[in-house]
Amino acid sequence: MLGIRSKISALREYLTPVSTVSTYQKTGEITPEEFVAAGDFLVYKFPTWEWFDVTASRRREFLPEDKQVLITRLVPSYIRANNDEGNKLAEALLGDDTLGAEDDGGWTEIESAIKSKAAAADDKRNDAIADMEAVDADDLDDFDAAEPAESSSDHDPSQKRTYNLYITYSLSYRVPKMYLSGFNADGVPLSADEMAEDIIGEYKDKTVTIEKAPFMEDQTMISIHPCKHANVMRVLLGKAEDKFIESQKPEEITEGMKNLSVGEDNEWEQIDDSHAESAVPVTHYMIYFLKFISSVTPGIEHDYTMGAL
Repeated sequence: MLGIRSKISALREYLTPVSTVSTYQKTGEITPEEFVAAGDFLVYKFPTWEWFDVTASRRREFLPEDKQVLITRLVPSYIRANNDEGNKLAEALLGDDTLGAEDDGGWTEIESAIKSKAAAADDKRNDAIADMEAVDADDLDDFDAAEPAESSSDHDPSQKRTYNLYITYSLSYRVPKMYLSGFNADGVPLSADEMAEDIIGEYKDKTVTIEKAPFMEDQTMISIHPCKHANVMRVLLGKAEDKFIESQKPEEITEGMKNLSVGEDNEWEQIDDSHAESAVPVTHYMIYFLKFISSVTPGIEHDYTMGAL
């Protein structure tokens, strides 16, 4: 079954044409070019993430050779999503606020999880994590000052797991796709069933697939299936833009969209004209994506990758 699933996924990726039209605000989908731009920004702001190449036979010609996959290594995880502590964290993450039945595609709690992430996190980093609906260039500077979660010291070291996280581009769904490879406290690779313990139970059967990573040589990982990613990202980006617009004076909105830039010392130039109409530049896409993924895997300390500089 695993081999068949991987082959079907690979065939679908092969048959899907490459999109070059930017529709991320309307559809939540991004092009390969936008994937690279968002990945570059992630690596620039949070150096625990990096690009890496793959073997020539596994390269995808529509991506630069040196920017095939994003990776961050040894991300800590002490809390299992299926034990009492994990259930409490899940309850904190899954609030009453929802996307609305017409928007969610079966994932009504995801947006609530992201909105509540700061409340469930360590008090010391609440301000830095913030509500992801309000992320803009200034907020991203706050992430630089965020400290890794200190709550880890309160947990039994024998329960520690670490994860290598990989982000690829799904051509068939036109969104990022997350792969996870986990290890126990002794550095022994986790089985697929063990890694599934770190996925919120309600989503385990809906979102988790076991497959051979297409960018590695014969290595099986679990992945978060991307079939719902675009819809969730569309709603998150739309809400972020609405909140940004509500916070601005009319004259500031017009001027801000014309002059929106990212970073300091001109390391990130003005956003090109194709994105000038959006208050949320596509370069910020991966930040929202990771906060979305963190709501599905609450015990994996994704914020560590944002603060451990």
